[in-house]
Amino acid sequence: MAAAPTANTRLAYRWVRPEFILISGGAGLVLASQWIRQVWPGGPVALPLVLLACGAAAFLLGAQAIERGRLPGPVSPRLAAAAAWLGVAADQVLLLFLAVCLAVAATAAAGFGDLMVQPLVAVVTWILGIVFVVLGGWGQKVQRQAFPWRPLAWALALAAIALPLRAIDTAHIPVTLSGDEGLAGLSSLEFLRGEMNNLFRSSYYSYPALFFYFQSLSIAWLGRTAEALRLPAALAGAASVGGVYLLGRTLFDHRTGLVAGIFLAGFAYHIDFSRLGLTNVWDGLAFIVTLGALWYGWKKEQRAAFLAAGLALGFAQYLYASGRALLLLIPLVVLILGLLDFPRLKRLLPDLAIMALAALVVTLPMAWYYANHWGEYMAPMNRVTIFGNWMRLEMARTGLSEPAILVRQVWDGLRAYTDLPIRFFYTPGTPILRAGSATVFLLGVILLLWRWKDGRAWLLLIWLLAFGVMGGLSVDTPASQRYAAAAPAVAVVVAYGLTGFAGRLSSLWPRWTSWFSLAALILVVVMAVDDARFYFLDFTPRSDFGGDNTLVAQRLADDLKSRPGSWQVYFFGEPRMGYASIPSLPYLVSNAAGSDVKDPWEAAGIPLPADKATLFVFLPQHTDDLAAVRQIYPGGIESILYNRKGQLLYQAYAVAPAAFLPSAEAP
Repeated sequence: MAAAPTANTRLAYRWVRPEFILISGGAGLVLASQWIRQVWPGGPVALPLVLLACGAAAFLLGAQAIERGRLPGPVSPRLAAAAAWLGVAADQVLLLFLAVCLAVAATAAAGFGDLMVQPLVAVVTWILGIVFVVLGGWGQKVQRQAFPWRPLAWALALAAIALPLRAIDTAHIPVTLSGDEGLAGLSSLEFLRGEMNNLFRSSYYSYPALFFYFQSLSIAWLGRTAEALRLPAALAGAASVGGVYLLGRTLFDHRTGLVAGIFLAGFAYHIDFSRLGLTNVWDGLAFIVTLGALWYGWKKEQRAAFLAAGLALGFAQYLYASGRALLLLIPLVVLILGLLDFPRLKRLLPDLAIMALAALVVTLPMAWYYANHWGEYMAPMNRVTIFGNWMRLEMARTGLSEPAILVRQVWDGLRAYTDLPIRFFYTPGTPILRAGSATVFLLGVILLLWRWKDGRAWLLLIWLLAFGVMGGLSVDTPASQRYAAAAPAVAVVVAYGLTGFAGRLSSLWPRWTSWFSLAALILVVVMAVDDARFYFLDFTPRSDFGGDNTLVAQRLADDLKSRPGSWQVYFFGEPRMGYASIPSLPYLVSNAAGSDVKDPWEAAGIPLPADKATLFVFLPQHTDDLAAVRQIYPGGIESILYNRKGQLLYQAYAVAPAAFLPSAEAP
């Protein structure tokens, strides 16, 4: 008869006392159960009881462990079996269980409203749950290795090179603050005003609120400015450049990682999205960490890498909607890797289980919210899906069948990389890759297809394919904002194509290997510099980011911010636009309140406020209203603003005490 599995009953950390973890975690769960029961009487009745039972058990276990110096009594055979399979100590299994309990407590303490039921309990238990899952999942067989100073130094150097290209003059490049950025800013301001503090629910456009909380910290520091929204994205973009070096190095070698990092540093497409105060570029960083750590853990069979992948996968669910693709991408990649190396898959099943558990603990509060508000989860996809009304109209317009339209859409989504000009947020008049880099990219794809039995090839190709399909299955194909998280994969494939080509030449002429390597490095530097030149000196001067309406909002915001005192704005723009229809305007302006005038001025009868200066703003089609206002309130100061093409944007007429009025020059 086989002996029952045995497991160590002590944690493998000299710097952590497991007894303290058990009693503190247990006490925290008991406290959370009581707070939740008192402040959320309408919540699930059984939840506080479950948390109380788990907390009491953990507390008693820790108390007895302090007295006896180990877990009390013989280790349960089932607990020992679970610990042995996971490669951890028996009390680490209990930590993993407590981590899930703490995540549940965080979910209950947060609630579903704008304001959390118990903010302190929710945040502390969530953070403790993450700490516990790391401590509980950390394998006992840790391979001691020298700290990777050199790779990190290269990554930091590349990030330092990339940061100025992303962070300098974010107030004016891109040329205007988009409405989506403004709406993100308004959502962030809700945290500063105390109107929202729930990190685990949705906010603007049904995206998770956690990102906007962190963005509110930037606004608190830098004020209601474009820089406050965009500089965090610049940091994420620069970190992605360092991360893509580590990714390329992990997948292939130092040279491939270096070429990928240099290319991404100057990549015009990536520079643009690193300058937008949105979550898109953060998704790319999440993909780098998740897939890079997964591959590193797979090859090195290291538990820490799987934990990192799980945490990154969980945090990715709090970012842009494309991060949800990882929920399908990870199982597919693991399945293919397992088919290519089944014995390794069997060995790593415990590590993959720990990775999944880490992701669950991180994302559980947000997942629970979406499970109870399914419409919020689906909203970002429903807004852009081609299925439904769009498909019916397209079938009627083209006479094509639904399968034919699907094939065309997916093909167009894939063509965005090298062939079809991208649209909307970034409109360079080219595909994602310009001609030279597109050529090298295609060479990289060909080489990867040739190595179809290599798991690295599958990881990169599935990554690219996923975004091509997502881009094709959404309207306005190919919309540039939906490919931001594919940029790191593009950079690695470009690097692989370039270094692979140089490597083949070196095989033909070994004596020239060093020269071929140097040529590849020089070529990628030229490509990166030329792409950066294109972005700043070619694209930016001709860009009309957001169109004239967004430009009206930007210039009016600049005008109002330059005027002292408080202002009441009467905006004559209907039906083309309203004062707040471009949210960047109310975000940027804190010294003005705006109202839309929807009727002719003579019929509106709006009295001027006694305690504010007044600014009338007229779009070009409202010149008759301007004449009427000028007649009723003579003596005001007029200003006229044109766009770069010399076309009228708007006219303004200020009526206020002299102290409020600037000079009569145009703003």
